[in-house]
Amino acid sequence: MIKIKRAFLFLFFCSAVFISKAQQKYALLVGINNYYDWPGVVNDHSLHGCVNDANSMKALLINRFGYNGANIQTIFDADASKKNVVAALMAMVDKCKPGDAFVFYFSGHGVWAWDLDNTSDPIKKGMNQAMVMSDLYSESLGCLLTDAMIKKIFNKFVDKKVILTSIFDCCFSGNLPMDIIPFGHNIYTWISSDYATEKSMPLQSIPFIQDGNTYGTGDAMQAGKGLPDELDYRVYNELYEADDTAMSKEIAYVFEHPNDSLTLTRSFNLKDAIRIFDPENIPRPSDRLHSQFLSLSATTDVEKGLEITDKYGNHHGAFTNALLTVYKNNPADIPLSQLTASIQAEMKKQHYNQSPTFHFEASRLNGNLLGITPTGFSNNITAKCTAVKGNLVTLDMGSIAGLEKGNYFKDLNAAETFIIQLDSTGQYNAFGKIIKGTVAAVKAGHFFTLTNSYAKTTPFVKIYIPAAVLTNAAFNDFFKQKIERLVRSGYYEDLMNFDNSQQVATFNLVYTDAVHVNKVELKEVSSPKNIYPYFVFLPIPTYIAGAISSVLSKNPNVQLVNSADKANFILCLNYIKGGGENTGGFVFSLQNFLLVAENSMGYPVYPWFTDIKDLNIKGAALTKIASNINDMANTAARAIAGSKWLN
Repeated sequence: MIKIKRAFLFLFFCSAVFISKAQQKYALLVGINNYYDWPGVVNDHSLHGCVNDANSMKALLINRFGYNGANIQTIFDADASKKNVVAALMAMVDKCKPGDAFVFYFSGHGVWAWDLDNTSDPIKKGMNQAMVMSDLYSESLGCLLTDAMIKKIFNKFVDKKVILTSIFDCCFSGNLPMDIIPFGHNIYTWISSDYATEKSMPLQSIPFIQDGNTYGTGDAMQAGKGLPDELDYRVYNELYEADDTAMSKEIAYVFEHPNDSLTLTRSFNLKDAIRIFDPENIPRPSDRLHSQFLSLSATTDVEKGLEITDKYGNHHGAFTNALLTVYKNNPADIPLSQLTASIQAEMKKQHYNQSPTFHFEASRLNGNLLGITPTGFSNNITAKCTAVKGNLVTLDMGSIAGLEKGNYFKDLNAAETFIIQLDSTGQYNAFGKIIKGTVAAVKAGHFFTLTNSYAKTTPFVKIYIPAAVLTNAAFNDFFKQKIERLVRSGYYEDLMNFDNSQQVATFNLVYTDAVHVNKVELKEVSSPKNIYPYFVFLPIPTYIAGAISSVLSKNPNVQLVNSADKANFILCLNYIKGGGENTGGFVFSLQNFLLVAENSMGYPVYPWFTDIKDLNIKGAALTKIASNINDMANTAARAIAGSKWLN
């Protein structure tokens, strides 16, 4: 008996030792909305969604990756000085044991900086990147956490055999823990961005001020478009675009004469020009053998990161929202290869003008986000019922945890099946109605798990499809009898070959369906007196219109309407004239100039097209056309939605 007791105690002791040394999961999450010109004085170019981002990442780590909330440290706004963030990172280095998992997450501003002490280095080429901490007032660029600094700190985790995952949602973050990739990199290239995203979305970069003029805020005649680097030292003009030598001389002058009138002043108190003294070439964590390092970045090294609003008006970084969306629709242990592909696909679907970038040591590719065995991971979002009133239920999670209006949840605590659907969400609570089950049996303290992530939103685009009951043969007869003579006219135009500079001129619109959107008699457009081009918009045969409608009806961003007066876009079918290398055919496009009032000064022509040789299509060809038109609808939705996240 004594031997048995001793054996039991020995096993218990071994188990205790094992448990004490068990793998732990830690995280440091930094979100900076407010930047400060001086303590307590908020900079005009602060952000809105970074704290939301960090809180959402915390909820993701707890709910899906089994984190203990006590092992997650968050640093926000005024507390997120470089001194505090570096101290927190170093404390995490001390806390983590070999084999532990550590996640570093940053959402805020990112910048470029010159590294003129390293211009001869073939990799860095005299440039550096940095995260901007909130203490802009710090002297000598004290607010910048540079790529050199972050690599040194990250290498400490690698030296200790800690499995490190870094996530950056900021501008120019593609190579933050890396050196700059030299191939094809031209530091004098004017980096532009899509007009829709440029005009409607805040950018996670800080404009600098020179001689009272703000550069980099999106004005088409200003260089850099938000880049706080050498491109913002001068207003864009053709001379400097074409002459890198002149540009180099001007920049050299700025740095060689720091007290001259050309020296930049800024919207915050930094005494020196953006110049980093970093002659070291520090090893990249991902290049170190068996480093188990992973870096996810919102952009490439030359792109801006966008700040958006989600479906319900909550501010987030576009990249972070994409990552959260992927996890809402996938298991927690989704392999990195699939995760990165899904994030990129989500950004493409959203039509945001940025390209997430990923770096990792080879062993991380087939593993999950944390790079560890998925112990404690969950594939479900589970919330606790905190109150019941009649058939109304309150849950202890909200939009921060990814809950959305319309989501369905199932009660896990009752033998009977209870389903609730959410009517609304706050940041930390959600409110729904019991739609299935005995209301009296649902109690506070019950747990509900998400069963359907359907999100109820208002469509951005209303589309009218002018269909006509025509077979392919009947359409061909109609075309020969009614349209061919118009095509032969010298005034016939088609949208694929239309000179968009004509949009401020007047042109005639001919609609040949029974429902005339814009009534213009055919004799009018065939008259020699008609000096303006005209367009003929054709009815869409029902065998094609039905397939398109089937796809668009499943798009939550689109509402199909039954008349043009209810629409903000019409699906147009236009014949393309042949000639030269153009063999002719048909083009589908989404336009709204058919809805423009007669006294309008012009008609915008949207470049959203998909073309096909003839309309005798079925099977895969018809599916492809419908898919292309669905993509066009999402592009139109993006134009209308501005910064809002598409469903």
